[in-house]
Amino acid sequence: IRAHVLESGPSGVWHHFKGGKGVAAAGGAALWLAPVLAVILIGVWGAMVAVTKRASIASITIGALFLPGLAVCGHRGWSLVWGGAIALLILTRHHANIRRLITGSENTIGGS
Repeated sequence: IRAHVLESGPSGVWHHFKGGKGVAAAGGAALWLAPVLAVILIGVWGAMVAVTKRASIASITIGALFLPGLAVCGHRGWSLVWGGAIALLILTRHHANIRRLITGSENTIGGS
């Protein structure tokens, strides 16, 4: 969560990169909490990128699937609390992407 909050924003240490650090941090959490879920989410992310050519749609999708996935994998208590916090951060940090998706101005991978 620290990587997502401190390094994904405009004042983050790596601010010259365009994003992905928060989703990557969530991927690390998923690998630790539920490795099978992490592999599934990586596959979903890759498939979404291949189909839509938009990393933001893929990231929003796996953010939405993270918490229910943890619950299906049997996690309870604090793992769901932290998983929910991670999912919420992913979704809220993509608010500008969601606006651009609605207006049709979101960038695609490959620039087209």
